[in-house]
Amino acid sequence: METLTADGRLAEAAQAAGSAAQACAADLAYSWQTRFLAAELWCTALRGAETDGVVRRAGDLTDRTLPALARGYATAAASLVEADGGLLAPARARLSAVAAVGPVEWVRREAAWLDGQPSIALEQLVDASDFVAGLHEITSRWAAADLGVAPPDRSGPAHVAVAATLDAWKSASGFDRAAAAWHDLAVREEVRCLLAQGMHESDPARAVPPLLAAEQLAERAGLVVLLGRTRRALRRHAVRRDQRGPRAGTELTDRERDVLHLVAAGEPTRRIAGQLGISTETVETHIRSGMRKLGARTRTEAAARLGQAS
Repeated sequence: METLTADGRLAEAAQAAGSAAQACAADLAYSWQTRFLAAELWCTALRGAETDGVVRRAGDLTDRTLPALARGYATAAASLVEADGGLLAPARARLSAVAAVGPVEWVRREAAWLDGQPSIALEQLVDASDFVAGLHEITSRWAAADLGVAPPDRSGPAHVAVAATLDAWKSASGFDRAAAAWHDLAVREEVRCLLAQGMHESDPARAVPPLLAAEQLAERAGLVVLLGRTRRALRRHAVRRDQRGPRAGTELTDRERDVLHLVAAGEPTRRIAGQLGISTETVETHIRSGMRKLGARTRTEAAARLGQAS
């Protein structure tokens, strides 16, 4: 599984980790089960698609006494999903509570970049797999571009999609090929390549199509921060997109607001239910209702929209 992850074969790694977790549970090897469950969450978060249950599952895991490796994977997974969904304060709180090694180190830098702190994203990684180190090199290119400085001169690993992306940054071209390399592998990185392609084009006829593609992918995956960046890039070409708003005639109830505020604080469903004295099924009902009323595709997006409106 670690080899698959290091090679960027995230879907296969997640499947292998899930199968291994089931086998460990059958053998009552619960310590190893938690390691594999956390690794599955990490791979799912890296892919950036179908991540709506990651924060809740990670919270359920980290409520237990976990091996350090499992806690790191689970924390990195939940924090990345929260940061991508615009819930940057909960992400920072999670990351500050664990040792900054491996995946946690990159997610801390990635969350800083998403939060408009590119100088932190330039810090060098230590003790990371080739694939995560490659992702950090990509984040460093974005951070350097935001700061208007030259990126660090560090060699990236040989993973095909990472190499294609770093080559595109060096030549300011080829982001379309890099985006294609990320397709079906990691939607958040595909979005970033399409965004970079649009930002490096001065001709609107060539810049707008990849930006529209990035917008569609980011909205579908609930990548709230990247969606905002994409829409800002589109506005530079006089293309405006109205943000999905609340449905007419529908207001959040007090209980829906309470639930979504706790989601924004990073609380898993089970703890929300305990704090509010309701069942987990009722919590999920309130979350789905709030998502519908706010026009959000994911629970994290709903919580972020509620925070922006408050």
